[in-house]
Amino acid sequence: MKGEPGEALFPHIDKIGHLCTFAILTFLFAKSFAVSKQVTILVLISYGALIEVLQGMTAYRQASLADLIADAIGVAVGLLLVYLTQRKNIRPSNTP
Repeated sequence: MKGEPGEALFPHIDKIGHLCTFAILTFLFAKSFAVSKQVTILVLISYGALIEVLQGMTAYRQASLADLIADAIGVAVGLLLVYLTQRKNIRPSNTP
């Protein structure tokens, strides 16, 4: 949404917010529920799309495809974080 705090200093800062929020949400979702990657992607991108549709139904907000894309990128980043933390936990230790 135009005119948000920080917009003058950093254009599109809200997209960074969407990305970070969905990365954290994805990480927590994946760690909390024993579901496949595909289900995680479907649920969270659907959630992001629902938020955008509902915003479009209000008089003071608008739906944004760019926000949904930022949400989807956040989901990918969150899954990458899950992968990296799981990979680190799987490595055998060299210490006796």
